[in-house]
Amino acid sequence: MKSFILLIVRKVFRWWVAAAILIFAVLFGLFRYEVKTSAFQSRFLTDFAEKLSYSIEPGASDSIVFPKAGPFNRRRGYSQIPEFQHNLEIRGYEVTEQARFSPHLSLRPG
Repeated sequence: MKSFILLIVRKVFRWWVAAAILIFAVLFGLFRYEVKTSAFQSRFLTDFAEKLSYSIEPGASDSIVFPKAGPFNRRRGYSQIPEFQHNLEIRGYEVTEQARFSPHLSLRPG
C-alpha cells in the first residue's frame, strides 16, 4: 500500500513538474516574442492613446496644472506661467478659452 501511494505521489509530482516546465516555456516564449517585436506594448499603447484627447472650452480651467520645478521647465518658462498669467490679469487681461483634458489625459503620476 505504501509503494502504491508513493507511486501516485511520484506521478502527480511529475505532472506538476511537467506542467510547470510547460508554463515556464510558454511564458518565456511570450517574453522573447515581446522583446523582439514589442507587439503587446504597441497594442496596449495604441489602445490607451485612443482614449487621450482634449478640447478647448470657454473660461479658465480649474484643473490645469503647471510644472513647478526642473531645469527644462525653468529654462523654457513653463514653471512661470501661473505668475505670468496673474500679472496679465492684474493688467486687465482674462483667460477666454483654455484646454480641458479627457479623464485619461488628466491622469497624473504621483
